Amino acid sequence: DVCSSDLKKIIEGLGFRFHHVRAINSLLAVNTPFVLWSQSGMENSLFAFLLASGCFLILTFYKEQNTAVVIWIAVVSFLISITRPEGLFFAVAFPLSLFIFPVKDKNRQLINYCFALFIPVTAFLLFRYSYFHDWLPNTYYVKGKVNFGFYHLVEKFRYLSYSIGGRWAIFLILFSLVMWVPVVRFYLKKNKSAIIPAAFFLISFFHFMLMPDDWMGELRFAIPLILFGYIYLLLIIFYLQSQFPSLTTKTIVFAFVLFFGYCGYHFTKRSVQFSKEPTVPLTRVKEMFADRFNNYSEKLQLKHASIFLPDLGGALLYSNIKVYDASGLCDRTLAKTIATDPKATHNYIFDTLKPTFIHLHDVWAAKITTKLFRNKNFCESCVIASHFLKDTSSPHWLSACWK
Repeated sequence: DVCSSDLKKIIEGLGFRFHHVRAINSLLAVNTPFVLWSQSGMENSLFAFLLASGCFLILTFYKEQNTAVVIWIAVVSFLISITRPEGLFFAVAFPLSLFIFPVKDKNRQLINYCFALFIPVTAFLLFRYSYFHDWLPNTYYVKGKVNFGFYHLVEKFRYLSYSIGGRWAIFLILFSLVMWVPVVRFYLKKNKSAIIPAAFFLISFFHFMLMPDDWMGELRFAIPLILFGYIYLLLIIFYLQSQFPSLTTKTIVFAFVLFFGYCGYHFTKRSVQFSKEPTVPLTRVKEMFADRFNNYSEKLQLKHASIFLPDLGGALLYSNIKVYDASGLCDRTLAKTIATDPKATHNYIFDTLKPTFIHLHDVWAAKITTKLFRNKNFCESCVIASHFLKDTSSPHWLSACWK
């Protein structure tokens, strides 16, 4: 695919051969998080492609030193930032690289980059403010804050190791981080281009550690680290080979075969397990929420029915009734109140939206149904079709209908 094509250009551009490309692609092909989220229909495949393209364009610039390439780097950086809001992390890669590489008119190229990035980012922010009346994305309010507690970060780092393999992969990631400074120093003298993917690897690591926790599982936010981690691992191997002549090619090939076999065995189990219980499959959303409430609406002969639920994408695809967003990702009012102001949330639902049906589950049930049963509008205006109490404070599952 296009991401693989960019990877091929990056690896060959660093002076490696075709069999090195095949080795990296083989590791990616068996990596459960990378394969699952690249095929998920979400933004991950585009995110990976744009990151690989950005890295390739930076390498291209230092070969050609063409201002037009700088503009393209800025455009790709902008696309990365709107594909995922935290993608702006990676916009610093090119400015940082200017301090390393000998380039004519560094200041001018930096100004070109900043100006070319500033224009689309400003236009997008103006659009966001005009539509949502806020400079920040709804995800800033909805997704939750980052937990910087020491023990939580340690646990998060341990979890990150499963992006490369099993529990033993934690030592590989630790080793990669410890080796970053000596590896960069080595390639500063030998091949400065190699510093670019090494920098992307380090940025990817901090990107994951600074992100909020993800409820969807299988390390969705670790895709950048997986992508550049294997390339960086290749750089480490050649560094070690230069420092230790006794580390022969046969030894490296043997170690790769063992590592690939371990990854294949470990990730196969995870892939099979995920296939049995995928995260929110579209068919389940269609059956449980779109078809189900379409049927309710028809049986009740409702002409202008609506539903308030969190599984927005799948419901919109198949629902015949109006759909309101209960997650807050597309509703600016709900985004700002759902986690902080239950009263304002309830008033907005019952006084403004007035949905015919309400369905909430899991984290959204916990957020919205807090004190809901004490809400006068809810008790007087809605009939509870079903609910499941996970604890005494709020339902884990709630379906209700306007009287």
